[in-house]
Order: sequence, then structure tokens, then C-alpha cells
Amino acid sequence: MSIQELFSSAVSLFLLGAGSYLFSRWHIDRLALERYRKILTLAEEAVLLVEDAFPEKRGLEKLQKAIQYLKEGCERLGILLSDEEAEARVRIAYQRLERTK
Repeated sequence: MSIQELFSSAVSLFLLGAGSYLFSRWHIDRLALERYRKILTLAEEAVLLVEDAFPEKRGLEKLQKAIQYLKEGCERLGILLSDEEAEARVRIAYQRLERTK
């Protein structure tokens, strides 16, 4: 095996490894983005549902109901959320919906 063939094989192996790494990173990033979008969509649904179903309730009570709805919806999809993350997503959804009014 000549030096040129050895160098060519080494470059090929490096490119295959780099390609695999980049693809796996892209796939993980795509899955994380998809998860974020699902959570935000459910959070928007939660905010709209609570606004419609409980017009007499005050802000904190609505927030708690929306968090509960979001966590239950995420659990059905196999996504586990902490209370803090659920609250943050509901607040983001509320702000986004307020801007579109």
C-alpha cells in the first residue's frame, strides 16, 4: 500500500466520521426543536382552553389550570415537564397569544 492510498483511506475514514457526527447532531437538534414546538402548541391550547372555560377565575388560578393541562397533555405524548418548565411555557404561550390579538 502506497503512502497516497494510506492517506486517501485516512481522509475517507475522517470524512465518514465527521459526516456521522454532523448528521447525529442535526438529528438531535431537529428532535429538540420538534419537542419544543409540540410543547409550545400544547401550551397555547392550554391558555386558550383556560381563558374560554374559566372566564370567572383570576390570573393565578388560570395559570395553575393551564400548567396542569399542559403537563397532562405532555405526559400523554411521553414528554415529561417540570413544574417550572411548564409554567415558563404557559407564560410564553400567553405572551405570544397576546401579541397576536
